[in-house]
Order: sequence, then C-alpha cells, then structure tokens
Amino acid sequence: MNVDKIEVGNRIRAIREKLNYSMNDFSILIDSKKSTVNSWERGLAIPKENMLKKIALLGKVSIDEILYGSPKEYIKKLVGLHFPNVELTSKQYRELTEAIISNDFSYENDLYTVLQITKYIETLNSKVEPIFYLKTSLHSTYISMSRYEKQIDYFLSVDVKRNIVHIMPFTFQPFDLNLFIKLITTDPAIVEAFNEHLPDINVNMKAPLHLIAYDMTKNSRMNERFFFFNTTTKKYDCLKEAEELEEHFGEELPLSFLFQKEILKEIWFQQAGFSRLTSMTLDTKKFIEENKL
Repeated sequence: MNVDKIEVGNRIRAIREKLNYSMNDFSILIDSKKSTVNSWERGLAIPKENMLKKIALLGKVSIDEILYGSPKEYIKKLVGLHFPNVELTSKQYRELTEAIISNDFSYENDLYTVLQITKYIETLNSKVEPIFYLKTSLHSTYISMSRYEKQIDYFLSVDVKRNIVHIMPFTFQPFDLNLFIKLITTDPAIVEAFNEHLPDINVNMKAPLHLIAYDMTKNSRMNERFFFFNTTTKKYDCLKEAEELEEHFGEELPLSFLFQKEILKEIWFQQAGFSRLTSMTLDTKKFIEENKL
C-alpha cells in the first residue's frame, strides 16, 4: 500500500502533541530542524529512516504504524481498497481485525491479508442474517428487523395466552412471504434465526408454538397459512386447515383489534395501487384515523 504523506504528518503531529512538545522542542529532541518537522506534519515530506526510528521510539509505536497507521486502520483500508462494495458493521470489523492480527499479521504481506479478508467476507455471505423484533405502538405487535437493522421485513403479533405468532409482510419493503414460508419449512438455519429472539417478545419456546402467516393476493384478498413448530426436526410443519389449529385450542383464534387494523392498512395500500412503497416511517394510528379503517 502506498504511503500517504498527509496521514504520516498527522501521526507525527499526534505523537508530538501527546508528549506536549512544541515543534521547536521536538525538533531539538530528535536532532532535526523545526522547519523539517513542519514539512513532515504538513505532509510535504516523509522522515528518513533514522528519524522515523526516533519518532517511533518516542511514540512507543512501530515505524510501520507511523507510515501506514495501526494494524486495525491498515486492515480497514485494505477492505475499502479491495472490497469497495462491501459494508461491514463495527462488530464485523472488530471480528475481522482481531482474527487477522492474531494470525501473523504483517504490513509487508498484503496478499495474505487480503486473502484472509476474502475468506471472512465469504463466510459472512454464507451466514443467515440475524433477525430482531422491535416493539411498535400497537399492543403486542412488533416489527422484524434484519440486514443489520437496515430494513423492516414484516409485522408480528403475539398471542401470549395461546403461544401463537401472527405474521404479515410489511408494506414498504419487498418481502417475499412465499419464500419465507418455504424456508421455515425446509431450512433449520432460517428457523433458528427466526426463533432466536422470540423469547424476547414473550413467546414461550418450551410450550407448543404455532405460527399463522397472512398473505395478500393480487386482488387484495387475504390468505392465511398455519404452522406448528416441530421440536424434533427444528422446522415448521404446515397445517392444512385452520380447523386443525382451532381444534387444537378448542376455540376460534381471533386477532387483536389493532393487528386487524394493520392488515386492513396493507389491503388499503394494495387497493390504492401502492403494493410496495419506498421505505418511510408511518404513524399507524394517525393513518388509521385519517383513512377511517
């Protein structure tokens, strides 16, 4: 990686200021001139090796750290240089840098470091994205956030008494409910991600767990799909009819009033021709009142 003179100058200045030396005193200490130190700090020149050794000794850092930054900074630059379209979270950067630094990191072997970064990114792409559930203003209703909280995927309403999770797609984001249903009935990794934080919203994972998914047709009619969590296969089994579920509980399974309003809102948007809108915030109660839902 090329040396950035401006950044080198900033690091030298940071070392000098941390030691509380004036530019003149610092130049005397390292047996140089004030004008020379000034040119370094302005990014006009880079110190010779003998000067770098003295500055590094004073700053208790390596010469490489003066020239290229800390190992963490250097690795982050390599990510930006070789993987410009990859966005890593702070946690992911921490995991990546700790793994590389502990595995014979060297400023002189960019190829090896880039290979390690590549493997880490490939591992990330193979992982199931974490799913979190955030409370809304509606009673016992939550939104699912994935992709590191960049997008809302769907609404959930929890029937705590019966241990049932009602789920429906979120109007403003392209969420394929059919694909979701296929995955939770076939892919244990997806089920694990879906179930992981359900206890946080009062779902009892030790009791029989049911899921009811709602899907809107092209003519804005609502379909219902019923599932039971199979603790043996760690997947959701599809139930053929609502009666199977109601027979299990010995009663009908009404939705909460507010969640019904949420479904009506979804239907209203589809009838109005807005099946998918760009991401935006929405005051649900205000919307319901204004549109008399």
